[in-house]
Amino acid sequence: MSEPLTIGRNIERILGLWPSAGLSVDWIDLFRDTFRNLNQEWLAEAINRVKLRRASHVPEMSWFWNEFHEIKRGNSSAGERAAKTPDERAAERAAAFERMRIEAEQDRERMLAWVLGNLERLPAAREYLSRSMVAVVVENLPDDPRAWGAFRLGMIWAAMQPAEVRAEILARGAA
Repeated sequence: MSEPLTIGRNIERILGLWPSAGLSVDWIDLFRDTFRNLNQEWLAEAINRVKLRRASHVPEMSWFWNEFHEIKRGNSSAGERAAKTPDERAAERAAAFERMRIEAEQDRERMLAWVLGNLERLPAAREYLSRSMVAVVVENLPDDPRAWGAFRLGMIWAAMQPAEVRAEILARGAA
Protein backbone atom coordinates (compact mmCIF):
# COMPACT_ATOMS: atom_id res chain seq x y z
CA MET A 1 0.00 0.00 0.00
CA SER A 2 1.44 3.37 -0.95
CA GLU A 3 1.48 6.32 1.39
CA PRO A 4 -1.20 8.99 0.92
CA LEU A 5 -0.30 11.83 -1.36
CA THR A 6 0.46 15.20 0.21
CA ILE A 7 0.92 18.62 -1.26
CA GLY A 8 4.65 18.28 -0.51
CA ARG A 9 4.87 15.05 -2.50
CA ASN A 10 2.97 16.61 -5.41
CA ILE A 11 5.37 19.57 -5.43
CA GLU A 12 8.30 17.14 -5.45
CA ARG A 13 6.73 15.45 -8.49
CA ILE A 14 6.46 18.79 -10.31
CA LEU A 15 10.10 19.61 -9.55
CA GLY A 16 11.11 16.15 -10.77
CA LEU A 17 9.02 16.28 -13.95
CA TRP A 18 10.19 19.81 -14.85
CA PRO A 19 13.78 19.84 -13.50
CA SER A 20 14.96 22.63 -15.77
CA ALA A 21 11.95 24.91 -15.12
CA GLY A 22 13.70 26.89 -12.42
CA LEU A 23 10.49 27.37 -10.45
CA SER A 24 10.90 30.08 -7.83
CA VAL A 25 10.18 29.74 -4.13
CA ASP A 26 7.31 32.21 -4.63
CA TRP A 27 5.82 30.01 -7.39
CA ILE A 28 6.09 26.93 -5.18
CA ASP A 29 4.57 28.77 -2.17
CA LEU A 30 1.66 29.99 -4.31
CA PHE A 31 1.15 26.47 -5.69
CA ARG A 32 1.18 25.04 -2.14
CA ASP A 33 -1.29 27.66 -0.87
CA THR A 34 -3.59 27.17 -3.86
CA PHE A 35 -3.69 23.36 -3.89
CA ARG A 36 -2.98 22.26 -0.29
CA ASN A 37 -6.60 21.82 0.77
CA LEU A 38 -7.74 20.09 -2.40
CA ASN A 39 -7.89 16.38 -3.22
CA GLN A 40 -4.24 15.38 -3.63
CA GLU A 41 -5.05 12.26 -5.68
CA TRP A 42 -6.85 14.44 -8.22
CA LEU A 43 -3.98 16.91 -8.15
CA ALA A 44 -1.50 14.09 -8.88
CA GLU A 45 -3.63 13.12 -11.89
CA ALA A 46 -3.73 16.78 -12.99
CA ILE A 47 0.08 16.90 -12.81
CA ASN A 48 0.26 13.78 -14.99
CA ARG A 49 -2.13 15.29 -17.53
CA VAL A 50 -0.20 18.57 -17.71
CA LYS A 51 3.04 16.68 -18.32
CA LEU A 52 1.44 14.56 -21.05
CA ARG A 53 -0.49 17.37 -22.76
CA ARG A 54 1.95 20.29 -22.58
CA ALA A 55 5.37 20.35 -24.24
CA SER A 56 6.62 23.39 -22.33
CA HIS A 57 9.73 23.20 -20.15
CA VAL A 58 8.07 25.61 -17.68
CA PRO A 59 4.58 24.69 -16.46
CA GLU A 60 1.94 27.32 -15.83
CA MET A 61 -0.09 27.10 -12.66
CA SER A 62 -3.34 27.64 -14.57
CA TRP A 63 -2.70 24.39 -16.43
CA PHE A 64 -2.78 22.44 -13.16
CA TRP A 65 -5.84 24.38 -12.03
CA ASN A 66 -7.77 23.65 -15.22
CA GLU A 67 -6.82 19.96 -15.27
CA PHE A 68 -7.71 19.60 -11.58
CA HIS A 69 -11.17 21.05 -12.12
CA GLU A 70 -11.73 18.89 -15.17
CA ILE A 71 -10.94 15.84 -13.02
CA LYS A 72 -13.19 17.16 -10.25
CA ARG A 73 -16.08 17.59 -12.69
CA GLY A 74 -15.54 14.06 -13.95
CA ASN A 75 -15.73 12.73 -10.40
CA SER A 76 -18.75 14.78 -9.33
CA SER A 77 -22.32 13.56 -9.46
CA ALA A 78 -22.91 16.06 -12.27
CA GLY A 79 -20.17 14.34 -14.21
CA GLU A 80 -21.79 10.99 -13.53
CA ARG A 81 -25.17 12.28 -14.71
CA ALA A 82 -23.61 13.75 -17.84
CA ALA A 83 -21.96 10.41 -18.58
CA LYS A 84 -25.34 8.63 -18.58
CA THR A 85 -27.45 8.20 -21.66
CA PRO A 86 -30.79 10.01 -21.94
CA ASP A 87 -32.54 6.64 -21.53
CA GLU A 88 -30.65 5.94 -18.30
CA ARG A 89 -31.51 9.39 -16.92
CA ALA A 90 -35.16 8.90 -17.92
CA ALA A 91 -35.21 5.51 -16.18
CA GLU A 92 -33.75 7.09 -13.02
CA ARG A 93 -36.41 9.83 -13.08
CA ALA A 94 -39.14 7.23 -13.61
CA ALA A 95 -37.83 5.16 -10.67
CA ALA A 96 -37.68 8.26 -8.45
CA PHE A 97 -41.23 9.21 -9.46
CA GLU A 98 -42.43 5.68 -8.68
CA ARG A 99 -40.79 5.82 -5.22
CA MET A 100 -42.52 9.16 -4.54
CA ARG A 101 -45.85 7.77 -5.77
CA ILE A 102 -45.54 4.77 -3.45
CA GLU A 103 -44.62 7.00 -0.51
CA ALA A 104 -47.60 9.27 -1.23
CA GLU A 105 -49.91 6.26 -1.38
CA GLN A 106 -48.51 4.97 1.91
CA ASP A 107 -49.05 8.41 3.47
CA ARG A 108 -52.62 8.42 2.18
CA GLU A 109 -53.26 4.96 3.62
CA ARG A 110 -51.87 6.00 7.03
CA MET A 111 -54.04 9.15 7.05
CA LEU A 112 -57.11 7.17 5.98
CA ALA A 113 -56.55 4.59 8.72
CA TRP A 114 -56.18 7.36 11.28
CA VAL A 115 -59.32 9.18 10.06
CA LEU A 116 -61.34 5.96 10.11
CA GLY A 117 -60.14 5.32 13.65
CA ASN A 118 -61.07 8.83 14.81
CA LEU A 119 -64.41 9.46 13.07
CA GLU A 120 -65.78 11.06 16.23
CA ARG A 121 -63.56 14.08 15.41
CA LEU A 122 -64.95 14.44 11.87
CA PRO A 123 -67.86 16.79 12.69
CA ALA A 124 -65.53 19.26 14.42
CA ALA A 125 -63.11 19.06 11.48
CA ARG A 126 -65.93 19.74 9.00
CA GLU A 127 -67.05 22.71 11.10
CA TYR A 128 -63.48 24.04 11.28
CA LEU A 129 -62.95 23.70 7.52
CA SER A 130 -66.35 25.16 6.61
CA ARG A 131 -65.39 28.35 8.53
CA SER A 132 -61.95 28.58 6.95
CA MET A 133 -60.67 29.69 3.59
CA VAL A 134 -60.66 26.06 2.42
CA ALA A 135 -64.39 25.48 2.87
CA VAL A 136 -64.42 23.93 -0.60
CA VAL A 137 -62.72 20.87 0.95
CA VAL A 138 -65.93 19.83 2.71
CA GLU A 139 -68.36 20.86 -0.03
CA ASN A 140 -69.93 17.86 -1.75
CA LEU A 141 -67.78 15.57 0.38
CA PRO A 142 -68.66 11.88 -0.04
CA ASP A 143 -69.69 10.24 3.22
CA ASP A 144 -67.18 7.40 2.86
CA PRO A 145 -63.62 8.60 3.64
CA ARG A 146 -62.27 5.91 1.30
CA ALA A 147 -63.69 7.94 -1.60
CA TRP A 148 -61.89 11.14 -0.61
CA GLY A 149 -59.03 12.27 -2.78
CA ALA A 150 -55.56 12.63 -1.30
CA PHE A 151 -55.82 16.43 -0.98
CA ARG A 152 -59.17 16.35 0.79
CA LEU A 153 -58.06 13.50 3.00
CA GLY A 154 -54.92 15.37 3.99
CA MET A 155 -56.82 18.57 4.73
CA ILE A 156 -59.47 16.76 6.78
CA TRP A 157 -56.80 14.72 8.59
CA ALA A 158 -55.03 17.97 9.51
CA ALA A 159 -58.30 19.58 10.60
CA MET A 160 -59.10 16.57 12.82
CA GLN A 161 -55.90 17.08 14.80
CA PRO A 162 -56.00 18.85 18.17
CA ALA A 163 -55.70 22.66 17.91
CA GLU A 164 -52.03 22.76 18.97
CA VAL A 165 -51.10 20.11 16.38
CA ARG A 166 -53.07 21.99 13.71
CA ALA A 167 -51.15 25.15 14.56
CA GLU A 168 -47.84 23.27 14.20
CA ILE A 169 -48.93 21.79 10.86
CA LEU A 170 -49.95 25.23 9.60
CA ALA A 171 -46.66 26.74 10.79
CA ARG A 172 -44.66 24.06 8.95
CA GLY A 173 -46.71 24.66 5.82
CA ALA A 174 -46.02 28.39 5.93
CA ALA A 175 -42.27 27.91 6.38
